[in-house]
Amino acid sequence: MLRLASVLVLVFGLSSCSCDDERTRNEAMLFLDRFEDVDVDDPLEERRTAIQSIHDLALTDPTVIAARDTCVTAHEAMIEAEDQHAIANHLFVESSSAGEHEVPPEIAAQIDAAITHSDEAIARSRELFPRCNSAVNQLERRFHRRHT
Repeated sequence: MLRLASVLVLVFGLSSCSCDDERTRNEAMLFLDRFEDVDVDDPLEERRTAIQSIHDLALTDPTVIAARDTCVTAHEAMIEAEDQHAIANHLFVESSSAGEHEVPPEIAAQIDAAITHSDEAIARSRELFPRCNSAVNQLERRFHRRHT
């Protein structure tokens, strides 16, 4: 009787591990499918929406969560850089179209701050994208998934 109980515990224990593995696989596939659809050449608002969608995934597996968080943060940094660049460009164009020959010092300071902020965000994204790519590749290898 003790042997039968041990076998049942082992079988049920293995089946719960299988469920955990399947849940992790499902989470990884969901993340990878959504992430694969993100293209840095897509319009900014489409990327912003896609990245928010990935950010909002309800995940439980620590490995998938870490990959998601790294990739989302990398893309958010790139979006932030683009936003700051757009602000600097807008300020410059606005001050130039006002008929000024020189950009007023306060506007020049705002432009400089936006460019600096953009440069810092680009630096962060350059650090994060290789980590994101590595995490994505590890999930793809782990679950035998190939890019389509």
